[in-house]
Amino acid sequence: MQLREEVNKRIQKSLSGSGRELDLSNLVLTAEEVKLLIPVIQEKLPRLEILNLRKNKFKQLPPEISKLTNLKELDLSNNKLKELSPEICRLTNLRKLNLSNNYNLKRFPPKIKELENLRILDLSSTSLDKFPLEITTLISLQQLNLSDTSLQGLPPEIGKLINLKWLDLSYNLLQQLPPEIGRLANLRELNLSKNENLDEVPPQIKELENLRILNLSSTSLDKFPLEIIMLINLQQLNLSDTSIQGLPPEIGKLINLKWLDLSHNLLQQLPPEISKLINLKWLNLSHNLLEQLPQGIERLVSLITLGLSYNQLKQLPPQIGNLVKLANLDLSRNLLKQLPPEISKLINLKWLNLSHNLLEQLPQGIERLVNLITFALSNNQLKQLPPQIGNLVKLTNLDLSHNLLKKLPPEISKLINLKWLNLSHNLLEQLPQGIERLVNLIQFGLSYNKLKQLPPQIGNLVKLTNLDLSHNLLEQLPQGIERLVNLIQFGLSYNQLKQLPPQIGNLVKLTNLDLSHNLLEQLPQGIERLVNLIQFGLSYNQLKQLPPQIGNLVKLTNLDLSHNLLEQLPQGIEKLVNLIVLGLSSNKFRQVPSSIWKLLNLQKLYLSNNQLRELSAEIGRLINLQILSLPNNRLETFPETLASLNNLKSLNAMNNPLSYETIRWLGGTFQTRLGDRLRYTRSTLRDYRAVLMALYGKEGKDKIRRIEVYMRKKEYSYKPIDEKKGEKPDKSGRDILVEFLGKVPQNQGSYQKLYDKAVKNLLDQAINEETRKNTIATIATSLNNCGTPVMNLIRQHLIGLSKDEKNNILVQNLIAREALEAEVSSKLNNLVKENESVELINTLVDCVYLKGAETMEANKIKIVGERERCPSKSNYPLYGFHANTITPEVTQTFVRICCITDQEGEPVQESPGVYTLDQKKLQDITDRYRANLGRVSPKIQVIENFKGKFNTYLKQKQAKLFDDPDNWDSSLGRLLDVDTHEKELNEILGQNNDKDWVELSQKYFEKIKEKIKEEASKDCVSTPPTPETEAVRSKSFRQVSIQKQRKASDTDLTPTINTRQRRTSPQM
Repeated sequence: MQLREEVNKRIQKSLSGSGRELDLSNLVLTAEEVKLLIPVIQEKLPRLEILNLRKNKFKQLPPEISKLTNLKELDLSNNKLKELSPEICRLTNLRKLNLSNNYNLKRFPPKIKELENLRILDLSSTSLDKFPLEITTLISLQQLNLSDTSLQGLPPEIGKLINLKWLDLSYNLLQQLPPEIGRLANLRELNLSKNENLDEVPPQIKELENLRILNLSSTSLDKFPLEIIMLINLQQLNLSDTSIQGLPPEIGKLINLKWLDLSHNLLQQLPPEISKLINLKWLNLSHNLLEQLPQGIERLVSLITLGLSYNQLKQLPPQIGNLVKLANLDLSRNLLKQLPPEISKLINLKWLNLSHNLLEQLPQGIERLVNLITFALSNNQLKQLPPQIGNLVKLTNLDLSHNLLKKLPPEISKLINLKWLNLSHNLLEQLPQGIERLVNLIQFGLSYNKLKQLPPQIGNLVKLTNLDLSHNLLEQLPQGIERLVNLIQFGLSYNQLKQLPPQIGNLVKLTNLDLSHNLLEQLPQGIERLVNLIQFGLSYNQLKQLPPQIGNLVKLTNLDLSHNLLEQLPQGIEKLVNLIVLGLSSNKFRQVPSSIWKLLNLQKLYLSNNQLRELSAEIGRLINLQILSLPNNRLETFPETLASLNNLKSLNAMNNPLSYETIRWLGGTFQTRLGDRLRYTRSTLRDYRAVLMALYGKEGKDKIRRIEVYMRKKEYSYKPIDEKKGEKPDKSGRDILVEFLGKVPQNQGSYQKLYDKAVKNLLDQAINEETRKNTIATIATSLNNCGTPVMNLIRQHLIGLSKDEKNNILVQNLIAREALEAEVSSKLNNLVKENESVELINTLVDCVYLKGAETMEANKIKIVGERERCPSKSNYPLYGFHANTITPEVTQTFVRICCITDQEGEPVQESPGVYTLDQKKLQDITDRYRANLGRVSPKIQVIENFKGKFNTYLKQKQAKLFDDPDNWDSSLGRLLDVDTHEKELNEILGQNNDKDWVELSQKYFEKIKEKIKEEASKDCVSTPPTPETEAVRSKSFRQVSIQKQRKASDTDLTPTINTRQRRTSPQM
């Protein structure tokens, strides 16, 4: 076997130097190759002292290694050693041995003690499990690293290593230390961090009088170890991330401390004696519960860095101005409303973080902090900046985001050294004069403001690489924008841009351009010059076509064209061979453009909400495809070549009229591989009848027949249609029935009856001639969101179930969701149009109670956090967020209801546009709703009892409203329809306290019988309704419904017992 050329080069390099050092790392050498190297090294490098063999792949050392007797340093780290060859013990001149990151190394040779000159031994990240006793014979050891070795204990023999100066035992499983640790009198540094089971240190630790550095962070200490007080030479002490709740006064004895970390504890106050640590240069007290600083803090005059973030400080003492050596001060995430003027005395400050407080203004004298380089003021309540801010001329980083600034002083233009300026999330309507002087700006954040235009002078900021103007009111870009030739990332989403200037093509360095959520109808000439674009966002515009030149953007990996008006893609799109992600959802494609099949690197393809009727067999060419999204199209089959996509991880074909054979093929081909990442509507025209049979049973054959006949004849739309414009319904009733039955939850145990009864109630509504036409569209939007009387039925069941099964998750989920719907409805009733309220409310509630809602592309409100009462997707299928009326005002109102807010009641954003659930608020809403359910329970119980008695009465009397027995079910349904006869029912039940059920049933029967006959006679003589009269009737019907909702919502969220159809124009 010949030595590789690279090895020879390394040997020659060593020969050209002193010949005492040889680097053979990162060569993937085997043990056999190392064996062959030994004679060569002996011959050519006889004086070799340092050998580096790290990052190779040998599992054992050849015995021949013992021939390199002059070795003083040997690095064997990052290999696959399981044990050490005994021959290594012959290298008696070794002073340093590195065996770290040999994850399988467990044993040591007994003769290791012969390495009597060994000073440094690194065994970190091995699998020792227990301390190798052989090590205790190496009495010359000065440095020992045993971190991350899963050690559970130390033997008493460790006390023999009396020359140790440096000992690392971090990242282990130690529960205690032996008393013999106190014998290591020469120890200068001891690291015990990340031993999460270590809850105390032995008293003998106080005998380590030479100790300079002690790290006890991330242990289970719950109180300050008093033994440490005796370590008077200690210079660095780390007690962060423990459970310490207080410090003893004796801490003041550690007068030589220069570095102290007490962060991530439970400290509520500090003893005044901490002020005696006058040599402290670095003090971290962040992530505690401090409400004030101790008396005497001003004595810590040597402090250079002070961390106080994540506490509960409401004010600072004026004496903080005495800490004149401070260069770094972190006061973020506190409750500060103002700062003392004395803070201006800290003239040596270079880094000051005041973000996430309650500051309304900056302190007087702020202009004296002339050495500031970084100044963070985000997430406060600043309404203006003093002109004196212009004196801070050394600033390179300034963060003013998330404040209430409406304008900036012109003096900000004096900060000519600024490289990073963040003004996002304010109320700015214009940029200050002189902004063009900030010629050193590299990153400029202006998102989430109210800018309607930009000054042409912005083109002077030629060093800009990142410019974010998203979420503003821009209608056009200024002249001069083309001079920003160094821009790499340009954010323009969520504006009102109708066109782009051709000069945008000058920004040839752009790699990321986001133009989504604008009003663009076309792309400008010159767009093809942006040849370095990697990510291009164009979603939510009004593009009807793309220029062929888009094919020049050959570096694109992400292209989002979703939510436009595209019917086809231009020639040349096939040139985008580096595309990984392509979004084409919510356009008007009738077929997949053939050019896509040439994009062989595609990994994610989104085609939902189009009009696709088929997929080409060419899809099999996309061998790298991982995600294929096709919901809400018109696909009936899939090509068999789809099965060849071996990298496919997710396939979504929901809401397509797939044939029975296709569904069987999908399940057989992909179910095992994709699991719940395979999604499609399982009910089909061929098997939906089986679902109906399961619901109604054999005795319901007649009902099933009438449902089938009725639905086959009807056509419906998911949105209002204008017949004058020739608009027609979208789907047949049977298609919608199939869709709906595919969403009915299955296998819900004893609670399946709850759903089954609700479904049958809905179907009764669907085939009722008096029911408004869009009721069936409501049915298709999924059971939990329906606005028909089924919700009353579910409420009635909840009342009983919640009493007996309080801990049942399903019941709690349903109650929680209903509670939030009621709350949102009451708070939004003046913000939303009547015909949009139900769709909007259901969408908003989905943001809270659907798992994964924040990851949905169509979801406009991103809410994160633990969902304690969250239904699973199998219970409540995710069918999109279609409400298009979510205005900023609606968003703010909604997130105030259910998300974390600050003291002023304003929503707190974890990141732009992302909010966090407030579980306490949700629980309070649910508790109030449950209380109200209890109050209306008696009334519901009376109605339910009466319905049962009345049904018995009808059967006993064999009463019929019509001669045709086929009409019996329909007649009975109408008699028991509480919504239709609410007035009559309440009238009868309210006047009779003795509850003579037979008499009451007779009265009710006669009353409703006459009412139905009167309506029937009117229907016989009336002319068929025109679209106009139907619209008027629908409007009147809707107004009554909305009034009822609001009346119910205004009465302390009392659940609506008899709510009529709420959803008026569902969209799918």
